[in-house]
Amino acid sequence: MRVITLTTDFGAASLYVAQLHASILSAIAAETNVAPRIVDITHAVPPQDIRQGAIAIGECCPLFPLGSIHVGVVDPGVGSDRAIVACRCDGHFYVAPDNGLLSRVASPRPADFAAVEVTDSRFWRAEVSSTFHGRDMMAPVAAHLARGVELAEFGPASASLQLLDLPSALSTSDEIRGQVERVDSFGNLITNIGMADLRGDRDWAVACATELIRGISRTYSDGEGGDLIALAGSGGRLEIAVVGGNAAVRTGVGVGESVKLCKVEAVEGN
Repeated sequence: MRVITLTTDFGAASLYVAQLHASILSAIAAETNVAPRIVDITHAVPPQDIRQGAIAIGECCPLFPLGSIHVGVVDPGVGSDRAIVACRCDGHFYVAPDNGLLSRVASPRPADFAAVEVTDSRFWRAEVSSTFHGRDMMAPVAAHLARGVELAEFGPASASLQLLDLPSALSTSDEIRGQVERVDSFGNLITNIGMADLRGDRDWAVACATELIRGISRTYSDGEGGDLIALAGSGGRLEIAVVGGNAAVRTGVGVGESVKLCKVEAVEGN
């Protein structure tokens, strides 16, 4: 059974989510009685926030079984001349507007990368709304991919995708500079600093806003209730958390705020 995932900015209570499901299932039912498994990754991407949508897709979609099909609908340019693309990356398939939403999975470009512009209306719903291409174009294309239609059938090859500038951490021997990339539902501050940047050394001091954290913890319980800690998150990136609390509320820090690491001895020597 093929898996189709959905990542949007519609909101969890939106009727548009059900319409995406309906479009996929209707397209499948017209061809076969084997329905795919549809998984809602999130519909809570901030409205029109392509950057946060790209981060969500990059963090979650590669964890699904190879051959899964991922639909991303964060599409402030819907109805304009922006393209819709279908592509293959690292054994997965993606259908999305070509607006940077696939930046995290398509850069650097994997060896198996292939992309087409979705132009063949045979694979769309019969009536296409100029304001809901997710339902009328992207969802049916995902359904046809699930039943085995080849990428090349959907339209001409796309030479390149639009890619966002997602900043990387800057690292030297004694300092690392990064930023908060997203805030999770617990209020933990997820940074763009990979644990590989720390080179296996936990003896770093982390400065964020007016807060200074000495040392990198291993778990959320490495401290007393209310303590602000830094630790390796499950996505392999440095995150800042409050034991039993909310780091975003505690620090007042949000997406884009700078985070700086230096050696603990350098801090203690001042």
